[in-house]
Amino acid sequence: MSPLVANIVEFVASILGAFLLPWVAMRALVPVLEESGAGAVVNYRGRRVVYGLGLVWAVWVAGMLLADLLTTAASDLSAVGGGTAIHISILPAGFMPFVLVLGAMVFGFADDVYGTSSDKGFRGHLSALSHGRLTTGGLKLFGVGALAATALRPDLSGSVAPAQAIAVWLLQVLGIALTANFVNLLDLRPGRALKGYSVLVVVACASIALSTQFAALVLIVVVMGPVLAVWRLDLGERGMLGDAGANAAGALAGYVAVSSLPVWWGLTAYVAIMLAANLASEKYSFSRLIEGNRALNWLDGLGRTAADTPTSQISDDSSKTSREV
Repeated sequence: MSPLVANIVEFVASILGAFLLPWVAMRALVPVLEESGAGAVVNYRGRRVVYGLGLVWAVWVAGMLLADLLTTAASDLSAVGGGTAIHISILPAGFMPFVLVLGAMVFGFADDVYGTSSDKGFRGHLSALSHGRLTTGGLKLFGVGALAATALRPDLSGSVAPAQAIAVWLLQVLGIALTANFVNLLDLRPGRALKGYSVLVVVACASIALSTQFAALVLIVVVMGPVLAVWRLDLGERGMLGDAGANAAGALAGYVAVSSLPVWWGLTAYVAIMLAANLASEKYSFSRLIEGNRALNWLDGLGRTAADTPTSQISDDSSKTSREV
């Protein structure tokens, strides 16, 4: 198999696994969820929507593993037929990014089902922990951190000093955990979390394109697949990501970002920005900040269902579906 053919196989497989399979699955699943009424919640405009859009990440993981199997099989068959076997990998680091996404989705799902609005933000979760109570939000934060620590192991091969390798690793872990929570904080309005996720991953992929354009192209197709699969369902107010979907999206966005940023200055700057954004949410409402800025408000409403008068207006603080965690 020539490198050109291998690239074509990888690109087609990534489209099938990352976008087509999730798109078909969610179009078939959402009507069933709507009919059953299970997991239906009231959004900020008083509309009943289903929580199940976060399941797109589980379908995405299954599709990506299938795509990786197909590309590897194509390379192996080429070798059997006398051609040259070329190792093809959709995402680097093996299966760990997929474990991270699935685990983040599970922790987010636990918060969707069992979480309350009594303990909010870092202060609320840490205060509860100091009193011997582990909130589902705290479980989610520490759980994603543990998964991130496993997905990005410190490089102790000797190429850099061990202390430096561990410092970089800790920054990467913190960056992933903070990004997961940040994207989750955006999931207060239709499409807002998807837009925030998209900006983060496209910028990260742009930095990869400076060195390897094809790798960046494939990666954009891969990481944007779930977004395209549920875009109209989310902005059309038929469903919402919930903590399960937003947490998984944020974990993947963080993984792509910290893996592509320049070590030290880029990574440190990114973690500082994410930390500042998370801490700002303790004091300020993102919704009010966005609505008070003309450009951000326009971007926030782009593609959303035309506003009308809701039957009951739900505030950010009064609805479980809208709570900032």
